[in-house]
Amino acid sequence: PTHPYAHGLLGSIPRLDAPRGEPLNPIRGSINDKIAWADGCAFAPRCDHYTMECLTGTPELTEPRTAGHQVRCVNPVLPKAEVPA
Repeated sequence: PTHPYAHGLLGSIPRLDAPRGEPLNPIRGSINDKIAWADGCAFAPRCDHYTMECLTGTPELTEPRTAGHQVRCVNPVLPKAEVPA
């Protein structure tokens, strides 16, 4: 997945091959249902990849390098092989 939220969800799943007692990797923060999200990404306050651009406007739906998948994110998570040096 390329959206940081989906990436975080998959990263928080317990692994069967992990040593017993290894802590889970949760998504930090908590959802605040008191905020009325008019603009920007609702996940931005909890995202490790957010930029100021994430807080305003609505990101375009784009198709990253994975054919057939789309993401509405201005700073998607790229596979390690594609991260610019």
